[in-house]
Amino acid sequence: MSDADDAILDLDADTVAAWLRANPEFLQDHPELLDSLTPPDRGGGVVVDMQRFMVERHRDELKALRGTTQDLLAVARANQSSQASIMEATLLAIRATSFEALIDCVTEQYPQILRMEAVTFCVEGSPSDGMSMPPGVQALSAGDIDGYLCGADRRSRFISDMEPDPTLFGPAAGVVRSAALVRLDIAPEAPKAMLAFGAREPGSFDLEQADDLLAFLGSALGGTVAAWLDLHGHEH
Repeated sequence: MSDADDAILDLDADTVAAWLRANPEFLQDHPELLDSLTPPDRGGGVVVDMQRFMVERHRDELKALRGTTQDLLAVARANQSSQASIMEATLLAIRATSFEALIDCVTEQYPQILRMEAVTFCVEGSPSDGMSMPPGVQALSAGDIDGYLCGADRRSRFISDMEPDPTLFGPAAGVVRSAALVRLDIAPEAPKAMLAFGAREPGSFDLEQADDLLAFLGSALGGTVAAWLDLHGHEH
C-alpha cells in the first residue's frame, strides 16, 4: 500500500469535517465533487443544504450554456446577413449596363447595401489631362496599393482605428474611423486597384476578422471590371 493510501486511512470524519470548516471554499473550487456526494436529508438539525447548492450550480451552468448559445446564434445571424449583403452587391455589379453604371453602383449604392459610411474605388495612376476622376474613384500613386495592403501578396487589410485619410476616402475621410481594404484582381496589364470600405465607428473592422466575403466581392468585381474594359482576352 502506498503512502498516499496510508494517509487516506488515517483520516476520520472529524478530521475531514475540521478541514472543510477551515477551507469553506473547497467545494466551490471543486464543484465536480458534488456529483459524487450524497446530500444530507432535509430533516432535523442545522445542515448544509447540499441539494440547493447543487441545483444552483446546475442552474448557473445552464444559464452560461444558454448565453453561449445566444452568442452563437447572433454570430450566425450576422454572418447570414453579411452573406446576403455581399451577394446583393455582387449581383448588382454584374447587372450594371455600362462601365459608368458599374462605378456608380460601387461608390453610390454599396455604402447603403453594406451599411458603410463610404465605399471608394481606388486605382493607381493619374487621370489624363483635362479629365477628372468620377466621384468615389480615388487616384493613387504607383505602389500605394501594395503599401496600404502591407505587401504585394496581401489581398486585404482591416484597419480598426484610423486617422482621416483623404487619399482613400476623399470628402468622406473626416467621418471614417475604421476601414477594410480589398485588392481587385482585374488583369495583369491593368492598373492596380482596390476597394476601400469605410465605417464611422472605430472597431467596426477587427484585425482577426475573416476576409472571405470581401475577398469574394473583390474577385467578382475585378472580373466584371476586366470584362467591361475588354481585358480578359489579353491575360497572360
